[in-house]
Amino acid sequence: MVILMTACTSMQPVSQPREFMATRQPSVVWVSKASEPNMFAMDAPKLIGDSIVGFIEGEYTEIPIPQIRSIQARQYSRGRTVAFALGTAAAALGAFLLIKGGGGAGTDMIDEDDIGIIRFRH
Repeated sequence: MVILMTACTSMQPVSQPREFMATRQPSVVWVSKASEPNMFAMDAPKLIGDSIVGFIEGEYTEIPIPQIRSIQARQYSRGRTVAFALGTAAAALGAFLLIKGGGGAGTDMIDEDDIGIIRFRH
């Protein structure tokens, strides 16, 4: 299940934080403040009034939305989903052909003629 979830998602910028937080209710978002270059993982983020609140490194933190430079979160990725589906189908087809294609010459691949000489069919 974890492979399926990560195969179909990727980290992407959140363009509308208010709507995203209200509808998706993510467990983690990555936030960068306008005053700092680094991004921080915020656990259990919630939108309260004009701020996003949650826990950064275990410490309760409130960040007003105007002070946020960017927010990123795991979101559905159509390209990754298509690539995962194609890769899975190719692997399944390859496994099927490997199993079905056989493992060498079996008795169904040879003929014995009238004088007992074994020949391989072409």
